[in-house]
Amino acid sequence: MPFTERLESSLDLDRLLKDVLPLLRGEVFHLTRLCSVPKILESGAIDPNTDGRFEMPFPRIGPGYFSKRGYVCLFDFREVSEELIKERHDKYNYLCPSWGRNEGGHAYLLLRRSAHEGVLSFKQLSAGEKLQACAENAVAGVEAGYKGMLPVGEILKILEVKLQDWGPKT
Repeated sequence: MPFTERLESSLDLDRLLKDVLPLLRGEVFHLTRLCSVPKILESGAIDPNTDGRFEMPFPRIGPGYFSKRGYVCLFDFREVSEELIKERHDKYNYLCPSWGRNEGGHAYLLLRRSAHEGVLSFKQLSAGEKLQACAENAVAGVEAGYKGMLPVGEILKILEVKLQDWGPKT
């Protein structure tokens, strides 16, 4: 069973990112709704959701490049600069999606090192695949995938983030 760390924050987004980013640096993780974590643990695996039977984490853009191809969507921060992470977050808001604000929070499922060899990172894609991935809403440079079902035994840690107040800075 993975170790769970809980963060409850009434802080603004900048402070939340300041608190969360150091915990994600150097990691590969799956981002999901907090309410989905028990279902994932009970099922025994993270499903790539190729058939769309689970609600998409970013519903306005639909299934992305990796899930369309049978991969569990991941974010790979192993060899990515903090500047790129923040730049992509400013553009896509992928670290703190809006659904996390309204549905009790979200969770980062950090993978064990043993799962890393099964990860297809964005940088491993060919130039043509990168163009296609971007056309299909992949977060360039940081999004990755794991082919097929990702066993929960490969989850090292669950970082739960609950936001108590998401108001603007005053």
